[in-house]
Parts: sequence; C-alpha cells; structure tokens
Amino acid sequence: MKKGLFSKILIYALVTVCLMSFSVDTRTVQTYQPIETERRCSLRLTYHHGDKLFEGLEIQIFHAADVSENKEYTLSTAFRDLPVNINAVSSQSEWENIASTLTAYTLANSISPTQEKNTDQNGAVKFTDLPVGLYLVRWTKNETEDQVSGFEPFIISVPDINDDGSWNYDINALPKPGKYAPTNQETEYRAVVLWDDEGFEAHRPDHVQIEVFKDGKSVGIYTVSARENWTCKWTALDDGSVWTVVERGIGTEYEITFSQYGKVFTIVNHFSEETPRQDSQSSKPDSGDNSSPLRTGDDPAILIYTLVVLILSASLSVILIAYKRGESHD
Repeated sequence: MKKGLFSKILIYALVTVCLMSFSVDTRTVQTYQPIETERRCSLRLTYHHGDKLFEGLEIQIFHAADVSENKEYTLSTAFRDLPVNINAVSSQSEWENIASTLTAYTLANSISPTQEKNTDQNGAVKFTDLPVGLYLVRWTKNETEDQVSGFEPFIISVPDINDDGSWNYDINALPKPGKYAPTNQETEYRAVVLWDDEGFEAHRPDHVQIEVFKDGKSVGIYTVSARENWTCKWTALDDGSVWTVVERGIGTEYEITFSQYGKVFTIVNHFSEETPRQDSQSSKPDSGDNSSPLRTGDDPAILIYTLVVLILSASLSVILIAYKRGESHD
C-alpha cells in the first residue's frame, strides 16, 4: 500500500517538474524574427486625461536612433554628435532621463522634428511612412485658466515586439498625462551639475555653461564652476511654463544625463575613457503607455516558474527521505 501510494506521488511530482521545466525552457529560448529595416512604419498617439480629449495639440516627433535587424540601436545623424549614450539602458527611469536630455538638445541645437502634426477631435494624431528606429516624442501642454495639462517627453520603439516574437510596425501609444496648478508666485529654480568621474577628476573642465530654456526659448546662460558648487539659480514666475536646461562646454570624454525633480534640474556628467557615443545597444524601451516598465531579459513569470520547480524538487526530496525512513522502521 505504501509503495503504491509512493509511486503515485513520485510520478505526479516528476510529471509536474517536467512540465514546469518545459515551460521555463520554451519562454527562455524564444527567438525573435529579424527586423525588416527597410519597412515603413506608423505611430498613432492619443492624448487624453480621464474623459478629456486634447484637440489641437502640436505634436513633434524626432527620429533619434536607427535600428539594425537584430535590435541594435545607434543615434541617428541629427543626434550622433551629442554627449548622450543609449547603450545598455536597463530601466524606464533611464529612458525618461534620456528623453529629457534629448529634448533639451533639440531645443538648444534647433533640431528639426521628423514630423509634426496636430491632434484631431479625438485627441489622436498619426504619423506614417516612418523608418524603423527609436523616436523621441517631445513634451506638449494645454493651458486653461486654472491649470496646465502636460505630457512628458518619451522614447518609443518603432516597431515593437509582440509576445510571439514577431514585430508590430504600426504602433498605438498613450502618452503619459499630468496636471499642474501654477502658483503664479515668484519661485526659485536651480540647476545642479554632478560628476561621475572618480579617479579622473583631472579631466573636468574649469567651468561649464548652463543654458536655460522657457517654453522652448533660450532665456539665459549661466557659467558655473567649483566656486559656485557647480550650481546656478534663477527666479521666475510660476505660471505653468515648461523649463529645461542644457549644458555647454563639456569635453568629449563625458556623457550627459539630465533629470528634473520639481524645480531642481540635475545634470550628471559621466566620464568615459572610450566615449562610445556611436556604439549600438540592444536594450529597447517599451511602447504603448510610456509609463510601462522597460522590457528586459528578466521575465517575472520565468522567475515564478523557476521558484515552483525548486519548491517541487525540495518537496520530492522530503518525500523520498520520509519514505526511506519508513522503510527502515518496517
């Protein structure tokens, strides 16, 4: 009786482990089709917040990077000389910082958009005949008497990968909305330069220049150095304007990332001996809602499968040990 029961338990456990292992293997070894690099694509964006549809917004997109058939990206001609590295991006926050950085440089260097259109009565806009690659969608805003509705800049991959490993060349996305109520009071803004160059401090320039933009127009240039703690400040009316900054005078040995938190703008200069600005990178931002996390090689479902397999294996070991002890007592 014991042997019959044990045999059933053993067979059940082994079959379950095999099935779970097979599931892990099929998800892990899934291969993707090559990208058709000559294919033309489309990108449809819908701007809404709750029940409100935003008609008449001017939307600008920029072809920021080219893509190879095996998903490797290089900055496009318009962005290639910028001190920005899109290699090995591993999180959505990094893509958000890159979007902010590239946005600042489109303003500072007067880079023309690849296409620009206005949203229709449904808050939608569609860009067609696009080459494959990464696209920067620049911020836009809608002002009313009491608040400003804004949409943050973001990077989107065209095409995007489907769950079955095929590519979708006609993308639909929902830009991330937000609302802000201006105080209409004098407010202090600050730009801080940080250095990621431990051991290579001798390569830092004596000073850099920070150019400040308000609603896309340059309103001032500040020179900062160690004497000012690499910080500049300015005061302006908090009237719902969009502010951004860009750094000038940094050497080619540094790459830049930009981020903003409230009224503080942070520029981080990363020292790179090889300055791989035109190298390719295989990570990609997720399309759809740009607040979604980046797709990386770590699939949570695979981790769950693996954990279940380990638990079943441990349970099987316990059963075997208990059975052997029972036999010895008999």
